[in-house]
Amino acid sequence: MVRLNLLPPDVQIEAARHRHLRRWTVSTFVVFLGFLISLSVEWTRQAQADDLEHQSHQLRVSLGTVTADLEAVSTEATRVLQQIERAEALRAKRSWSGMIGLIDVCLPPGCWLVTVATDPERAAAQPAAAPAIADPKAVEPVAVTIDSPRRLRVLGYATDASEPLQFVSAMKDHGVFSSVTLINSQAEPVFDGQYYRFEVICEWGS
Repeated sequence: MVRLNLLPPDVQIEAARHRHLRRWTVSTFVVFLGFLISLSVEWTRQAQADDLEHQSHQLRVSLGTVTADLEAVSTEATRVLQQIERAEALRAKRSWSGMIGLIDVCLPPGCWLVTVATDPERAAAQPAAAPAIADPKAVEPVAVTIDSPRRLRVLGYATDASEPLQFVSAMKDHGVFSSVTLINSQAEPVFDGQYYRFEVICEWGS
């Protein structure tokens, strides 16, 4: 079948130009639409990445805080444990209530005490030598030994010069201390009269 186009050449050219323009417009739109879709996907992925990065930062900050708190709690726990060990070692070393009771029993009726103190006043804590290890973080709490005071210093007053000697003699008779020594005893005016201020050192063995 033979088809003839009877339209003038200029009309045919114009029609062809319109067809090409429509094709180019459709192709451009499709390409632009694809670009927008790709850009939207990229924006979405970037937003997700930013959100994940923000969450990761928050987790790192929280982890740092928890780690610092854990270290603080661990340090405090170690300190408290050492105090407990020190107290237990010191309590096991001497029966302090028994000693105070003994002093009270031996003290003559005319005497009164001003101070009863250990000499030196505070026990010296000596941590045991820690063994060398490869990992410093694996160090366990260091055991604490107590080199407790080895004597008591008793200061008081007596109404009679013989009473400090009676006190020393009574303390020696009980045999609790390795030595009981009257350091000094001298008369001093106290309140409305004169009394004898005395100092006694009670020493015990290891």
